[in-house]
This record gives sequence, structure tokens and C-alpha cells, in this order.
Amino acid sequence: MSREVKWKSEESNAALEMWRRGVPGPVIAKRLGRSEDSVAGRMRRLRRRGIQMPTPGSGSYRPIVQKDLAPSEVLEERDRRMNLPDTMGSLLCGDPKPGSGQSALEQMRR
Repeated sequence: MSREVKWKSEESNAALEMWRRGVPGPVIAKRLGRSEDSVAGRMRRLRRRGIQMPTPGSGSYRPIVQKDLAPSEVLEERDRRMNLPDTMGSLLCGDPKPGSGQSALEQMRR
């Protein structure tokens, strides 16, 4: 049996503000230390009270998308390693490709 924990007005306001900015429910729950079901229920109850809130699918709903781009030298190194020729060991066993600088022997030589 679940026990209902009361929402403080500060928590409700914070959750509502994050929801309006497009923060997903699971993220709101984690930030507030609540369960996902608790946050979803709170948003449902606020909507029933007539509080205007965007919903997924409406034009005003814009989810937050974080684009953390890696530095260009990291992307270049990734592409170089991806384009190295495969060996039987790298294909079957997951060993590093020769020339990638990731094998223990190559690291010892540095």
C-alpha cells in the first residue's frame, strides 16, 4: 500500500516551471526526489484544476534537447580509429585495432 506524501507549494511550482520548459517527467522526478508516478499524478491534478500547461503534441511543447558536441580533435581521433582496418581479433574478440593506440603493447611503447 502506498502512502501519499504531500506536495509543498514550492515543489509544485518548481515541477510546473520545469514541465512548462519541456523538462521530461522522469528528470523532474529525479530533481525533486519524487517518483515518476508522483510527478505525473501531480501534473494531472494541476491540469484538472484548470492550470494551463503544455502537453506533448501541442505546438507550445518544446522538449529540452542538449547538444554537447565533442571538440573537433576528439571527433577526428574517433574517425581515424573507426577507419582503421579490421583484424580477426578485432572482429571476433573485440580486441583493439592495430594502430589505434589502445592495445597494451602500443601503450607500453609510448
